[in-house]
Amino acid sequence: MKQKPEPKSNCICLLSVKRTGSNHLCSVLGNYQRVAAFYELFEAGGSWGLRTHVPVPLVTIWAKNRVTDPALIRFVNAHPRLFLNRVARVCRFTGKPVMIFKILAGQLTYETIKSEVLGRPGTRAMLISRRAIDSFVSEQKALMLSEWLSVDTTGVKVEVDAGEYADWHHKAAAWYQHWIEHYRALGQGLPIIRYEDVIDAELNHTLDRFSALAREIGFDLKPKPEMKKTGLKRQDRTRNAQDKVSNWAAFERGLSRRGLDEAAFGHFV
Repeated sequence: MKQKPEPKSNCICLLSVKRTGSNHLCSVLGNYQRVAAFYELFEAGGSWGLRTHVPVPLVTIWAKNRVTDPALIRFVNAHPRLFLNRVARVCRFTGKPVMIFKILAGQLTYETIKSEVLGRPGTRAMLISRRAIDSFVSEQKALMLSEWLSVDTTGVKVEVDAGEYADWHHKAAAWYQHWIEHYRALGQGLPIIRYEDVIDAELNHTLDRFSALAREIGFDLKPKPEMKKTGLKRQDRTRNAQDKVSNWAAFERGLSRRGLDEAAFGHFV
């Protein structure tokens, strides 16, 4: 029996660490025509955003917008490429030939991402980068509150450990460097989406900058005539990292001893 060819739908895979504004970005990207923008299709506890674009009869169990069917989770983890093929087929059928989704560090192995996701025909990648200290502190707030979305964390302060930060920093740096080197070896472009320049901006600016970056890898994305997706509400309106940390002086000394006092305030890429 002749094997069916893999679908040729174009996909953009957003590679990132946690707390870089990627959920807000994916929500805003829903303003593009003929685009299915998802959240975390490969999150361990269930696929976020699947129900948005997949007809309800194909999704049996969900919590809010998160598909939690254990059988589906096992299938997604065991067969990432086949899962993407099937979702892409549904999206094409509903008039959305371009898929955009994200993968965060730790959700899949490097080799699985390279072979099963990025190795899939028509799939290209982008990196999302945010100032390192801001990503880390935002994650610490979410962990302390056990809340990751739709919670106002302005004014909340956390106590952070410089050693814990150093461990996080080195792992995140390795994640980004791996993909930079991978695409350099392939001789392909790898656009970088900066949180401060692209995501934390007015809607039209975000879409204009994302469109320009997408063109670098062969995608011509057009906004809808009426843009209704304003994204997620900003959780933390406190701008300065030192105003978010209760033990900032001790933390800063710990960073200095580890040679990370400058790196923490920069980007990994």
